[in-house]
Amino acid sequence: MLAFSLYLTHKEIAHLDELYLPRLMAPPNGVSALLIAASCLAAAATFYFAVERPFLALRDRHEGRGTEKVDVEARTEPAL
Repeated sequence: MLAFSLYLTHKEIAHLDELYLPRLMAPPNGVSALLIAASCLAAAATFYFAVERPFLALRDRHEGRGTEKVDVEARTEPAL
């Protein structure tokens, strides 16, 4: 479920990490990789819950489907 959000944000978040946390990112090592991974996942989760889910629910209301189907379809639909 987070794959699309992660795809949209990972490059920007990694760049922001390097821009705002230069001391932690200076030597490319495991700590910087973990920091980038954690911040990218946090941003993707925030984007998913703040933007994607509400708009999926809006789409479902517009199409006459119940809003509870958003999560059910996300788990059952094959990825395209």
